[in-house]
Amino acid sequence: MSAVQLGPQNAGASGGVVPFWAASNDVVFDNFTSDIWTPGAAVANMFNGALAELKTYGFINKLWLKLVASTAGSTGGTFGADSPANFFDILRITDPNGHAIIDADSFGLYLLQKYCGRARNGDPLTYPNVTPTSLGTTVPTSPQFELLVPFCINEEIGLGGLSDMDASGPYKIVAQGAASTAAGAHGLFSTAPSTTTPALQVQVGAEFFSLPGETSRVNGQPQVQLPPLLDRGIAVVNEFTKQ
Repeated sequence: MSAVQLGPQNAGASGGVVPFWAASNDVVFDNFTSDIWTPGAAVANMFNGALAELKTYGFINKLWLKLVASTAGSTGGTFGADSPANFFDILRITDPNGHAIIDADSFGLYLLQKYCGRARNGDPLTYPNVTPTSLGTTVPTSPQFELLVPFCINEEIGLGGLSDMDASGPYKIVAQGAASTAAGAHGLFSTAPSTTTPALQVQVGAEFFSLPGETSRVNGQPQVQLPPLLDRGIAVVNEFTKQ
């Protein structure tokens, strides 16, 4: 008996069903929605109306939140102890029924990403182009920071991918931009920039699994069209709540 190499190009080659991980494609949509606020005396309700709706496509693997400066600020400020990772005072991702799959704040998501092994590249402060590269330091005129919102338990095979094909009932983001200075760890700055506070924009992108066709265009074999367990009628939802 000859050995068959594992890989998408060989899946189903011997007459079996092509698994989801081999039949589906990874698809990236960058910055499909965004919103801007200038940190002030109070938190800012963001992503209102249609801005809250996430892209509808196949199965959601993960979201990316990218914090950038829409308008540069002045020098002289200092981030708070948890900043810039605490840029969202509230962060929820809700399903089409309004249930919060993610119910936390951006700092809780930062801790999840850094310590819980949900992303291969770990600490968001080590990402390319992040500035500053540590918490609680001098505020640059144009800060930049990124966070991952994980949904899959095992993204290599698609386990935990969320079905997202109903444009009439999209997943949504609920968020509050942090205030400039506030008691405890909720303020973005311990000392606000001297003259001009930067206007900050949060851009939302996502990685999806495509919906496979019923049969392979390569060899005509039948294909699994749903992520693992969902193909058996069992929905796997990876929820996170900050206590």
